[in-house]
Amino acid sequence: MTIRHQGNERVWSEWLALYVEHCRRELGERELSELADALELGVAVDGEVELDSLVAEHAAGAARPLIDFIASAESAQSRTALSDEAAARLRATSRRA
Repeated sequence: MTIRHQGNERVWSEWLALYVEHCRRELGERELSELADALELGVAVDGEVELDSLVAEHAAGAARPLIDFIASAESAQSRTALSDEAAARLRATSRRA
Protein backbone atom coordinates (compact mmCIF):
# COMPACT_ATOMS: atom_id res chain seq x y z
CA MET A 1 0.00 0.00 0.00
CA THR A 2 1.35 3.40 -0.97
CA ILE A 3 -0.76 5.64 1.24
CA ARG A 4 1.56 8.04 3.02
CA HIS A 5 0.10 10.47 5.48
CA GLN A 6 1.17 11.90 8.76
CA GLY A 7 -0.35 9.58 11.30
CA ASN A 8 -1.54 6.04 11.19
CA GLU A 9 -1.54 4.67 7.62
CA ARG A 10 -3.77 1.76 8.60
CA VAL A 11 -6.49 4.10 9.85
CA TRP A 12 -6.32 6.17 6.66
CA SER A 13 -6.49 2.96 4.60
CA GLU A 14 -9.53 1.73 6.52
CA TRP A 15 -11.35 5.03 6.04
CA LEU A 16 -10.49 4.97 2.36
CA ALA A 17 -11.94 1.44 2.11
CA LEU A 18 -15.20 2.64 3.70
CA TYR A 19 -15.54 5.53 1.24
CA VAL A 20 -14.74 3.29 -1.74
CA GLU A 21 -17.33 0.77 -0.52
CA HIS A 22 -19.92 3.56 -0.32
CA CYS A 23 -19.17 4.44 -3.96
CA ARG A 24 -19.39 0.78 -4.94
CA ARG A 25 -22.88 0.52 -3.44
CA GLU A 26 -24.09 3.75 -5.04
CA LEU A 27 -22.55 3.61 -8.51
CA GLY A 28 -22.60 1.31 -11.50
CA GLU A 29 -19.59 -0.16 -13.27
CA ARG A 30 -19.32 2.68 -15.82
CA GLU A 31 -19.60 5.36 -13.14
CA LEU A 32 -16.96 3.66 -10.98
CA SER A 33 -14.62 3.52 -13.95
CA GLU A 34 -15.24 7.20 -14.77
CA LEU A 35 -14.59 8.16 -11.17
CA ALA A 36 -11.35 6.16 -11.16
CA ASP A 37 -10.30 7.89 -14.40
CA ALA A 38 -10.97 11.31 -12.87
CA LEU A 39 -9.02 10.49 -9.72
CA GLU A 40 -6.09 9.17 -11.78
CA LEU A 41 -5.91 12.51 -13.56
CA GLY A 42 -5.03 14.02 -10.20
CA VAL A 43 -7.60 16.74 -10.67
CA ALA A 44 -6.87 19.05 -7.77
CA VAL A 45 -7.43 22.78 -7.53
CA ASP A 46 -6.21 24.55 -4.40
CA GLY A 47 -6.29 21.30 -2.44
CA GLU A 48 -9.79 20.44 -3.61
CA VAL A 49 -10.53 17.59 -5.95
CA GLU A 50 -12.94 18.78 -8.63
CA LEU A 51 -14.93 16.06 -10.37
CA ASP A 52 -18.11 17.80 -11.45
CA SER A 53 -16.88 18.41 -15.00
CA LEU A 54 -15.49 14.87 -15.37
CA VAL A 55 -18.23 12.56 -14.10
CA ALA A 56 -22.00 12.49 -14.09
CA GLU A 57 -23.78 14.54 -11.44
CA HIS A 58 -24.98 11.41 -9.64
CA ALA A 59 -21.44 9.98 -9.49
CA ALA A 60 -19.99 13.29 -8.27
CA GLY A 61 -22.62 13.43 -5.54
CA ALA A 62 -22.06 9.84 -4.44
CA ALA A 63 -18.30 10.39 -4.45
CA ARG A 64 -18.43 13.62 -2.42
CA PRO A 65 -17.57 11.91 0.93
CA LEU A 66 -14.60 10.18 -0.74
CA ILE A 67 -13.45 13.43 -2.32
CA ASP A 68 -13.81 15.35 0.94
CA PHE A 69 -11.78 12.65 2.69
CA ILE A 70 -9.00 12.89 0.10
CA ALA A 71 -9.04 16.69 0.29
CA SER A 72 -8.65 16.52 4.07
CA ALA A 73 -5.09 15.24 3.72
CA GLU A 74 -2.67 17.96 4.69
CA SER A 75 -0.14 17.69 1.89
CA ALA A 76 -0.42 17.48 -1.88
CA GLN A 77 1.67 14.31 -1.75
CA SER A 78 -0.81 12.68 0.65
CA ARG A 79 -3.78 13.77 -1.49
CA THR A 80 -2.09 12.30 -4.57
CA ALA A 81 -1.37 9.01 -2.79
CA LEU A 82 -4.97 8.78 -1.56
CA SER A 83 -6.35 9.63 -5.01
CA ASP A 84 -4.15 7.02 -6.66
CA GLU A 85 -5.08 4.36 -4.14
CA ALA A 86 -8.78 5.23 -4.41
CA ALA A 87 -8.60 4.99 -8.20
CA ALA A 88 -6.94 1.57 -8.01
CA ARG A 89 -9.55 0.31 -5.57
CA LEU A 90 -12.42 1.72 -7.65
CA ARG A 91 -11.01 0.05 -10.77
CA ALA A 92 -10.83 -3.30 -8.98
CA THR A 93 -14.36 -2.76 -7.67
CA SER A 94 -15.75 -1.79 -11.08
CA ARG A 95 -14.44 -5.03 -12.58
CA ARG A 96 -16.33 -7.01 -9.96
CA ALA A 97 -19.55 -4.96 -10.26
